[in-house]
Amino acid sequence: AISFLTPLAVIFVVKIIRRTDKTEIKEAFLGNAVNVIITLKFICYYSIYIFNIHGVFCRPRPDFFYRCFPDGVMNSEMHCTGDPDLVSEGRKSF
Repeated sequence: AISFLTPLAVIFVVKIIRRTDKTEIKEAFLGNAVNVIITLKFICYYSIYIFNIHGVFCRPRPDFFYRCFPDGVMNSEMHCTGDPDLVSEGRKSF
């Protein structure tokens, strides 16, 4: 909210001081909106990228075995019997 509202407040203060026309205000508002959209897109793409990197290339945490097999006993098929959220979190370590 701050990154969007602060520039708008500055734009409106400058409008009042300089008595600019509506076209300049529209351009400033659209420029601010595009800036916010690009920033949010970057954050989303970066988050997805990091999440996938963690899942594919990282080593499991040291306690991964006990997250996958909470009772400490493996089954013959090697299927995890632990909580899926804990197992997924256990795969994300650098």
